[in-house]
Amino acid sequence: MPPPLLRQCILREGLHAAMEAGALRSLPLDALTGLLAAAFDRAALAIDAGSDADAQIAALNGLIEGLTTAPAPTRQA
Repeated sequence: MPPPLLRQCILREGLHAAMEAGALRSLPLDALTGLLAAAFDRAALAIDAGSDADAQIAALNGLIEGLTTAPAPTRQA
């Protein structure tokens, strides 16, 4: 796994590319990168402490879907 700073740089590059492509709403890039990185870290810590991984993943997916410009795809059960 890359070191934390490199992971944050990779996240920033991906967010920038998604914004440029119109897939994500245009938001302050550095602030969004820091907030999402913190959310990912917090979810990982919660899972490590015994939290329900599916619940953490669902919450992160909802957070990310809220940033997209297109409607979220429908999920089949």
